[in-house]
Parts: sequence; structure tokens; C-alpha cells
Amino acid sequence: MDRKWLAQVPGLSFKLYLSGYLLWRLLIDGLKPIPFAYWLGLSGIQWACVLSLFLYLPLLWRDLMKKQTEK
Repeated sequence: MDRKWLAQVPGLSFKLYLSGYLLWRLLIDGLKPIPFAYWLGLSGIQWACVLSLFLYLPLLWRDLMKKQTEK
């Protein structure tokens, strides 16, 4: 992605970074053995990532759509 494109919407670069990290963390923690599995066999950190992505992705989507309509 072009950095100028990302800079036109304040915070968009950070939102993409955070969403990517949370998704990576959710997937990577699935490979580690966990001493105690919560509901659906996920660990505590995975549930934190799921919750964070659930709350954060609509904000990211809104900013991406705002950028698309500005073209």
C-alpha cells in the first residue's frame, strides 16, 4: 500500500497494524499447547483477540469505506 494513501485517513495505518497483529496472535496462539482451554478450546489471549477484533474491525471498515468514497 502507498503510504500517502494511508496518511489521508488519520489512524488508518495503526488500525491496519493492530488488526493484523490481533489476527496473527489469534492464529499463532492456536499452535501452542494451553494448560486450560476456555470455551471452544481457545485460550484467554485468543478470546481477548477475538473480542478486540470484534470491536475494532467495524472501525477499520468504516475508515476504509470513508477512504473509498473520497476518491
